[in-house]
Amino acid sequence: MGKVGQALRQVLEAYAISQNKLAVTMGIERTHVHRWVQEKTDPGGEAIANITESLQQLNPEAAREFVQRYLGEILGVGQASQALRQVLETYGISQNKLAVTMGISRANVGRWFHGLDPSAENIAEITKALKQINPEAAREFVQLYLGNLLEDPEKLEDE
Repeated sequence: MGKVGQALRQVLEAYAISQNKLAVTMGIERTHVHRWVQEKTDPGGEAIANITESLQQLNPEAAREFVQRYLGEILGVGQASQALRQVLETYGISQNKLAVTMGISRANVGRWFHGLDPSAENIAEITKALKQINPEAAREFVQLYLGNLLEDPEKLEDE
């Protein structure tokens, strides 16, 4: 137990969505949402679909983050997030410094740092900002994210 509840709790907190608001949108009692968030019970498949649909109504980005946090490892997402976290920690670059350089809120960088993969457009912007801060950090971010694909073009043909 717990992965769904943990993902749901993190998303509700990050997007300031109350348990009650989600329950009302889902058409269920708040106690169900409370039990999931407290990791006392896990929602079934139908409830997970309802959670996702309800989050989509409340905030599409929250729905996307919920799915990514819950299914991320299964779907193979999180690579960019992991690469970003490693580079920021290795080079001592704060989330705030990256956010300021990119001209965005620190909350966005925080979401990426904590597991939400940035979009392809944002990956390009992250790379540009890292290059301004520390070109070596930008190089390492790209290497960690893309792995050896850049060095071995035949790998691209195999997949």
